[in-house]
Amino acid sequence: TTTTIGKHNIKIINIKNNKINIIINIKKINKKRKNNSTNMWKMMKKKKTKMSKKKKKVKLNLRRKKN
Repeated sequence: TTTTIGKHNIKIINIKNNKINIIINIKKINKKRKNNSTNMWKMMKKKKTKMSKKKKKVKLNLRRKKN
């Protein structure tokens, strides 16, 4: 049997005792992973700038409280 999960063609072979051996088209998934990783890095960079600013503010507040 063949099923499609998101644009990936997956062949399911030998279903025995709820153990499923899956063969996946690897090239498509590698391409997708690369795209996802680049997008994730872009998002992380955007988030890091915002997070760093927030952390600095928190540190300043803590210092003021100690003094």
